[in-house]
Amino acid sequence: MAIKFNSILGTLLVVVATVLLHVSEVQGGRKIVINGDDWVDIPNLQDPKIVEVGRFAIHEINKEAKTELVFLKVIAGQSQIKSTEATINFKLLISALDRDSPHYYQVMVSDKERGKSRNLTSFKECTKFDKDIYTCRS
Repeated sequence: MAIKFNSILGTLLVVVATVLLHVSEVQGGRKIVINGDDWVDIPNLQDPKIVEVGRFAIHEINKEAKTELVFLKVIAGQSQIKSTEATINFKLLISALDRDSPHYYQVMVSDKERGKSRNLTSFKECTKFDKDIYTCRS
């Protein structure tokens, strides 16, 4: 009987350890990745830092393309942490006005050292088909 009790106890300990390790990876509904390629949904799109990244993207687009887009809001977004490079990458779907008409864009911004160095790495115009369905050009 002692052998069965020890194997059950051992199995229980393994299960508890696994659950604790998994819980330690998740914090506030967001998976914490130390250095990986995982993209994580941004839970608060109205966070001032996220809005600032969206505004930065529109500013850079205007500067490069000589346009006059006006930032409206961040519709969706994901982030990716690259700790070895002290970088957070943002992939955002944003809306902006172009001559009083709303347009949608998928942008990627690399944010190094907590905003000390930002770079717009990708910009694609998107089309809205339905309430939450967007298709972006390649």
